[in-house]
Amino acid sequence: MEDLRHLLLSADDNEIREGLKRISIKNLTVNLPCLMEIIKGRSIHSKEASEIAADKIKAVFTSGSKIDDKSREALVRLLLQVEPDVMQSIIRDFKVADPRKKIDLIYLLKSFNDEKASVRMLLDSLHDANRLVRACAVKTLGKIADHREPGIIARFLSDRDSRVRANAVEAIEDSKGTARLTGFLVRLKNDTNNRVRGNVLKALFLSGYKDAEKELRIMLADADELMCSSGVWAVGEIGKLRPSKAEVLLEMLEIATKNSGQIVQTNILLARDKIAKSRMANGERVSKEDRTLKGQIIERSSVNISREVKGRFDVVKVSGCLNVYSMIPLKLKINESLEAVPVKLALDFTMVDDVDASVMRFIKNLNKKVKDENGGRFMIFGLKPEVRDAFSLANLDTTVLVFGRGEKIDHLF
Repeated sequence: MEDLRHLLLSADDNEIREGLKRISIKNLTVNLPCLMEIIKGRSIHSKEASEIAADKIKAVFTSGSKIDDKSREALVRLLLQVEPDVMQSIIRDFKVADPRKKIDLIYLLKSFNDEKASVRMLLDSLHDANRLVRACAVKTLGKIADHREPGIIARFLSDRDSRVRANAVEAIEDSKGTARLTGFLVRLKNDTNNRVRGNVLKALFLSGYKDAEKELRIMLADADELMCSSGVWAVGEIGKLRPSKAEVLLEMLEIATKNSGQIVQTNILLARDKIAKSRMANGERVSKEDRTLKGQIIERSSVNISREVKGRFDVVKVSGCLNVYSMIPLKLKINESLEAVPVKLALDFTMVDDVDASVMRFIKNLNKKVKDENGGRFMIFGLKPEVRDAFSLANLDTTVLVFGRGEKIDHLF
């Protein structure tokens, strides 16, 4: 780190140039003062420094890296300083960019928290041909723009793609707009897609809609495994926010126990765990069984893990549904691969049915840890379309090397 600071603060043009090349997402924030000194300077390289700084800051914002508010504001100010017309260029480029670039631009605009610009980009996204662009736009920018024009989000609720509709519901709820748009949400309470319906009934229940509990009970009694499991998920999410409703919610979960589906039974345990944690945080006492649900969840998730060497890579093959607890055995198995130097790790997700947010965070951190090692390589392959979509919507596939089912990867081993 001291070597990099020496290069950035050097009086030698070649050393400054070398220092600029070494700026990365990992070390950008700590070296911001040095970078700003170069930009403020009157040397012939100040333009070059500005261009590099702009590119690096954009990379931070589009990587999905967690940034505290103070650092984010400093980065935004610096980006506006080195590229004053960045907002105009984002909106302009969005109109002609390919889907992958559009998602990057959505995440970049999110960092500015600009309502007016978000509204403009959402309007451009409404009829975008790519469903992932529409889904990403409404979820990422929706809660910003909704303060300005809630009707725009409501228009996404009628999208032909279920993921877009589900994300629109989340955007409305995130922005505390449920009460204003209850009429629109009620129209979706019987949506044929389980994820949309679960999101809608959760939002309506939390907003006090009188028939939400009755509709949720109907969903929990549905013979379809996915529909029932989404209802169970909704009950667990409600329990996290409304510990006072614990007894009613636990009684509602009993309805779903009649469904023998693997996903339903796992989600019941996860929902009970969420409710128990919420009650304990509220100072309430819970049963011994509810305090020790982790082991049951790991067992019920039926995640199978094997490890083999293929070419230059350690390949960890995973099957089942990965969640906050079931991925614990995966972490332990991966630790064995991390002992090698350099680390060359590949995850085979061909048989992975689902991943949750905690898994995505783990993968993001794992990728960073491996890449930080000299010569470290990491990739994930065999992703089902819906899992691949989840990676794209989280903008994780911009930093993690991922491949869907059917994509050729033999040459990489």
